Amino acid sequence: MNSHGKIINVTKFISITLFLCGALTLFYGIVNDYSSIVGIGVGMGVGAIFIVLMGMFFVATEEMVETTFKGIEITPMVERKRPHLYLVKR
Repeated sequence: MNSHGKIINVTKFISITLFLCGALTLFYGIVNDYSSIVGIGVGMGVGAIFIVLMGMFFVATEEMVETTFKGIEITPMVERKRPHLYLVKR
């Protein structure tokens, strides 16, 4: 399995677990009228959504880095007196 699948599986497992804990905490806070517990439950649910979004962003970024055209090699011309000039190899 490649790294994309591993990142997706770990993200899925963590976010589902966190979302279920948040939903249960939210339900417990609503039923027993604990307003502070309700906020924690909502925060856990939103955190689970952010974890999913970050995982998808990491996978998309890694895919773009792997498939992007790298271009041509540019090396500095150190032997000259102007070190800010570069030699472009074709």
